[in-house]
Amino acid sequence: DNFPCADMSPEADEEIELLKAIYGDEAVELRDQRVLVSLQPRVGQGTALVSATVALCLPDGYPAVGPEVTIEKSRGLMDSGVSALTAAAKAAVEQYGAGEDGCLCQVM
Repeated sequence: DNFPCADMSPEADEEIELLKAIYGDEAVELRDQRVLVSLQPRVGQGTALVSATVALCLPDGYPAVGPEVTIEKSRGLMDSGVSALTAAAKAAVEQYGAGEDGCLCQVM
């Protein structure tokens, strides 16, 4: 396994594999109890001018306890864009979090 978090739940492991399938292995990273997902729009050729890294902090008891969502890094987004992204992610946690199935894919 590529997961350094010994106490990751099987549900979280499955969700992380799903996130990797959706966003690509290179876009999903595990660090401590956090899942970092790098988001960039797909561009034909050249470099994306906008990007954000969303951190999903998995508390003890996840998935029964919802994750905390923060934006770790962003490029090309104004503060209002970062705030909107954070608010949307937190709303998804409120709607889908704290369940037995987990909510990482719905939040992303």
